[in-house]
Amino acid sequence: MSLVQTDSLLAKIEKFITIDYPCIPAILALKNKSIITKYFNSEFGKAEENISQYLDELIARYEAQKEPFLSLWLSWEIGEYSEEEFEERLWAEINSFCQEMPVKYKNEQLFIVGLHSNASRKARKFQYCSLVINLFSQFERLEKSESYHSLVQNIRNRDINFSGSINPTVEKFADIWEEVQFSGKENDLSWKAPNKKF
Repeated sequence: MSLVQTDSLLAKIEKFITIDYPCIPAILALKNKSIITKYFNSEFGKAEENISQYLDELIARYEAQKEPFLSLWLSWEIGEYSEEEFEERLWAEINSFCQEMPVKYKNEQLFIVGLHSNASRKARKFQYCSLVINLFSQFERLEKSESYHSLVQNIRNRDINFSGSINPTVEKFADIWEEVQFSGKENDLSWKAPNKKF
């Protein structure tokens, strides 16, 4: 992975997270340079990269600096899939460092946002297959703040303006930030994580 590739990924992220992007924490993370970017010139879903080392970097930086919206953004150059295929490959990558639910790494529960070019939601439609990873403890700290509920409502209102409708997953699962939402595919209440290996 070269510095040029990493800089190019960051430039694409800057174009993607526009001022009207619904996720306010993502905007603040970009503004505050709180996004760790890693670019892989390989195929998404093959679980060939050592993601663990980058999760270590995320955890260490958060423990040292407590950046409220710190994110790890991993992107793979190779791969374009349907939503079903993307979800299967997303879980192949997750299974490379975790085989349990909820998804954890070294006792840190993770919340993962999957992005790809064929996502049905505009806010999830990114050029490369990508995983944006946050520590669940960040959400827990945020939930304790007085502004949390108004922030969530604001994000939902912005998503309606951005995408034309409320996210159907939010309608079904409300404030349950669980693995069912990771891929961005609309899943029902009977959903189970795929375990297919490639």
